[in-house]
Amino acid sequence: ATGLNWPRCCQRLPNGHTLITSSSNNKVVEVDSAGTTIWSLTSGLSAPYQAVRLASGHTLISTGSRLIEVDSAKTTVWQYPPTAAVSVETLRILNPTSGCSLYVHIHYPKNAGPSATIPGVILVPDVTNAGTTFDSNGLADSLATDGFAVLHFDAEGRGRSSGTEDYDGHVNQDGLAACAAVLANRPYVDSTYLGIYSRGYGLVMATGMVARHSAPGIKFLMDFEGPSDRYQT
Repeated sequence: ATGLNWPRCCQRLPNGHTLITSSSNNKVVEVDSAGTTIWSLTSGLSAPYQAVRLASGHTLISTGSRLIEVDSAKTTVWQYPPTAAVSVETLRILNPTSGCSLYVHIHYPKNAGPSATIPGVILVPDVTNAGTTFDSNGLADSLATDGFAVLHFDAEGRGRSSGTEDYDGHVNQDGLAACAAVLANRPYVDSTYLGIYSRGYGLVMATGMVARHSAPGIKFLMDFEGPSDRYQT
């Protein structure tokens, strides 16, 4: 099978096919003995670890912090923990340094509001990736169902944002600060509990923003494999 990246689990099925989880590219795939793809699932997964084909023909998958059961049509028929309905806001936010427009999504539980505010978290993508990668891998919705308001954005020069790529420099950092301020002011967000989750080289943008901007206050910064001590940074 092509397109595997860190396959973590496989199951030989009674028909001779093999069910494989490919964690690093968010895929579960079934291949025949010749390696031809018979069935695959790529949407709504976050680093799937294990998949098992059930007697019913459904597939049970551990992905991120969830278990999901999908049928042959790739429809989720069961999941644990049960999830809350999610709303998504699409915004355009001005970067005051460059005057460019940043494309932003905010995912949050529908039951959040002024009388039930929730923590906010900003997702910062790796290298020159667009923030919409957090839509395709399911992370934004997964965190929203766990009770967070989740903002992800296309940094300047990426995806649907205008401007020129700044490679996590001061311009991107100022744009990130502007996005954080908007998140802090949403009526369903508790502005005293804001955090950042960065991936890879996104750590440069995240740490630079926190170091250079005191507002809004950031309570935590978590990073996934950021090169904090490498010569490239």
